Amino acid sequence: MRIFEHFEQANGFAPDWTFGGGTALMLQIDHRESHDIDLFLDDPQILPFLNPDTQGIVLDRQPDGYDSDGAGVLKLVYAEWGEIDFICCASITEHPAAAQMIHGWSTALETPAEIIAKKVYYRGWNFQPRDMFDLAAVVERLGRDYAAAALEACGAERLATALDVVQASNPAFVEAINGQLMVRSGAEHLVNAARDITLDVLRRL
Repeated sequence: MRIFEHFEQANGFAPDWTFGGGTALMLQIDHRESHDIDLFLDDPQILPFLNPDTQGIVLDRQPDGYDSDGAGVLKLVYAEWGEIDFICCASITEHPAAAQMIHGWSTALETPAEIIAKKVYYRGWNFQPRDMFDLAAVVERLGRDYAAAALEACGAERLATALDVVQASNPAFVEAINGQLMVRSGAEHLVNAARDITLDVLRRL
């Protein structure tokens, strides 16, 4: 948050951002451990001003490394904790986030619907086993209709792409990869079921 405070002090306005991804989903449905932080913005021109290394931003713990594609993603890498990713992309659902207090900060926390929709819309071409796990967990916790309504916002082409990738995946490989996740109590069965649940949801759309 100090990075955003520095930006506001230097530029005179606060950028709009949302907190999404696996960790944001974990906070809401408690399905698996996740430590990476995904922060979403809609203006790529802001990214260079969020880099502690080039902007002289002093943090309690400076990143161990940085990675950027120069356009839409800035990664702050912490060897022991994980990554903080600043990602520029548009929201998918009609109501993508809601205000929540997290560790004393007012945060625009992305809804589970927005989180799974982003996974399909932006990463459906490379849909990973953990994405299937997350999608299946949303289905289990919030219902198939909830998940389907979220994914419909992705459009037919993106849904078809994700479905092709999931259908082509090796069930044993998906199960093995998901077996390495730090799964929360009550979600263990999704290690085996995630792929089938994902296929069922996508095929119905």
